[in-house]
Amino acid sequence: MGILLNEPNQDFGYHAGEQIAFFVHEDENKEIVCYSNMNPSQKITAKDLEDGSMLEAAVTAFNRERNEQNLITIMEILRDSFVWVPCNVVMSEADQKRIEEMVLGAKDDLDSLVGKEIVAHDVTRFIPDILQNGDAFFFPIFSTAEAMGEYGEHFSKVQKHMLEVIPLARNNEKKLAGIVLNAFTEPFVLDAAIWDMVEKMKSRIVE
Repeated sequence: MGILLNEPNQDFGYHAGEQIAFFVHEDENKEIVCYSNMNPSQKITAKDLEDGSMLEAAVTAFNRERNEQNLITIMEILRDSFVWVPCNVVMSEADQKRIEEMVLGAKDDLDSLVGKEIVAHDVTRFIPDILQNGDAFFFPIFSTAEAMGEYGEHFSKVQKHMLEVIPLARNNEKKLAGIVLNAFTEPFVLDAAIWDMVEKMKSRIVE
């Protein structure tokens, strides 16, 4: 990320003093060139992102052709997306006791509990699961709840905006190598080194 020092000659939607993503390239003459694609990105609506298909398509395009623009597209879509996080739910002893009493009260008719709402009286903690690959740890997120597959059956599923997920990953007790999207289907790893780039990107959402 860098600060744009001068006002562009064309209207790219970026102005002097704003942060932009840029890349560094060494040409055949060993000269170093910094460049940035400031062409306006296609605007999207919140509805476009609802089913996760746009995010999944962006990952497919990146895996097919791993270039900077396809990476930026994923990051821009992630920045505006709500994703699903597998969590372990930790309730207070009092709330757990209430649930146990409800189950015991149902006796042999556990089906009678289906659809009943339970309101916790105390603070409920949601602890995200962490995946390990060798010595590296990753924070898993998913484009849809269904994308978790059988893995998701062991966890509660919480939907959060990506800008809420990054601080959770950053503040995790483990030193995470990245955030992994759809780890069990077509995965994409957002390296920890570029989390701040996603946070600083402009939203592509239009009303």
